[in-house]
This record gives sequence, structure tokens and C-alpha cells, in this order.
Amino acid sequence: MEESDDTQIMNAWRTLEEATKHCDNHGAYESSLMAHRHPRVQAFWTKCPQCNEEIAEEEERLRKSYEMLVQSDPGVEDRLRAMMMDESGVPPRYRSARLKDWQGKNPAMQEVGKTLQTYIERFDIALEQGKSLIFVGNPGAGKTYAACAVVNEIIYKRDHSALYTTTQDYLVRLRACYNADAEEREMDVFNTYVSPSLLVLDEVGRHKDSKHASDSLFALLDRRYREVRPTILVSNMSKDELKEYLGEALVSRLRQDGQMLGFYWEDQRK
Repeated sequence: MEESDDTQIMNAWRTLEEATKHCDNHGAYESSLMAHRHPRVQAFWTKCPQCNEEIAEEEERLRKSYEMLVQSDPGVEDRLRAMMMDESGVPPRYRSARLKDWQGKNPAMQEVGKTLQTYIERFDIALEQGKSLIFVGNPGAGKTYAACAVVNEIIYKRDHSALYTTTQDYLVRLRACYNADAEEREMDVFNTYVSPSLLVLDEVGRHKDSKHASDSLFALLDRRYREVRPTILVSNMSKDELKEYLGEALVSRLRQDGQMLGFYWEDQRK
């Protein structure tokens, strides 16, 4: 029998040791050092159980308040989701993108669609494991549409943050930090793209970048990898071209627990 998502998450952790810790609010408590089956996930000591209980009570209070708000104003949920969509960076052309509208009659296209639908439905697991995806293949094969559909459905169905951007937009925003009248710092921009649960980075390899730009791109992807945050890369390059562009080590990291999907079929725009 296939394990549930919650069971898989719980089975991923084990207790290394136990010790008595001190909480400033509640005094001494028993803590466990928890380690993940994936070595890149940092081990941690469990927090004060009384603090955890208070946090859970506060979350429950907020949940009930939100439910009462939705009952009194049914449109508030749609407005919140619309606000999340506005902040997602998904271009207006793809705001209504859904996988059910993308899967054509092509068997290979349908197979990729099934893989992406599973990714969405099990995104809690993908997030817990840092499972990234790489889209490579022909121009016009629907890579951007599919990536935006994943963002849309994760925001609407899974209640996670997701952000879409192109490589060029990310680098232009970074460069703007060096202007005399810059309104953002480089680290602030960098953290904007590190923090979402899911980042979609489109048009990878489309432009010839400077050494600084390449280093900035590597730093972003490597940081998300180390923090176990999934990334979807979208490129018209072949697998070998992408390895040469990003470096085999980085591509290998992104494929760890993840997948590279080939979009090799006719131009869907036609």
C-alpha cells in the first residue's frame, strides 16, 4: 500500500539523541535532535513543547477567525488568492494556465502532464525533499505554459508561495541595485527569489551573460538547493547544452531527487 504524504514526511526523520534544554518562558524541557534521511537537510533540536502548544493554539485561533471572515465575506478568499497571483510574477497571458488545458493528444505530452500533475498533488513532499524540475526541449512546445500552470495550481490548491521570473528579469533587477538611485539592495533582491516555496526560472541560457551574471545565477540556484527549496528551470537548450552552460555539478544537484523533462514535440503555437 502506498504511503500517505504525511507518513512519508514523518518517516523521513529519525532521532539522533535526546537532551534537556531550557526555554526562557517555560524552563527545562526534553528535546530531541532530529536528522533527515537526506544529508543536505540540516539536523535540528525540537523546540519547547509548551511553546509549540501555544503556537498551535494561536494558529487554530487564526484559522477560526479566517473561517469566520470567509463566512461573513465569501469574496475575501478569492481576493487573497488574486493578490498572491499578482505577486507571483506569472505573465497575464498565463494567469489562467491549467494543466488540464495543456495536455494534448501527443502521448509524450500527456506523460509529461501526468508527471507535473503528480508533482502538484504531492508538492508537500517535493517541498520537503527540495525536488526540482528541469524543462528542456523545442521552442513552442509549451514549457512556459506548463511551468506557469504549476505555479497557478500550487497557489490555488496547495496554499504555498510560488514565483515566476525570467533569467533576464532577475539579472536586470540585480544590476539595478548598482545605480546611484537604487531602491533595492542586491541581497534584498537575492532573498526575494530565494524565499518562495517554488521558483520558476524561465529562458535559462537565452542570453550570453557576463561572469558576474553567471555567478549570480549559480549563487541563486545553489542557495535554493542548499535550503531545500524546489526550483523549475525552463530552457530551449538540450540536456548537454544546459550542462555546459550551468555546469554539470549544478545540474546534478538540481536533478537530485528531481527530474529533467524533455519537451520534444511539435510547436503548439501553430
